[in-house]
Amino acid sequence: SGSILLAKSGSKLMAIDNWLGHYLFESIAEVQEHATRWVWTYNHERPNMALGGITPKQKLALVA
Repeated sequence: SGSILLAKSGSKLMAIDNWLGHYLFESIAEVQEHATRWVWTYNHERPNMALGGITPKQKLALVA
């Protein structure tokens, strides 16, 4: 148990506390697939209140 580092955004580190403790994985590849899906969902589907309720992808599109 503990935290797994998923991404660094500027000076902030994003980690999921006890993330591994919620699932039983058969392999490292399965952990990587699950983490990849989580990061995609976080960036594309999950509204972020610090960004005004939009997703990080939407914020990037606004500033690009």
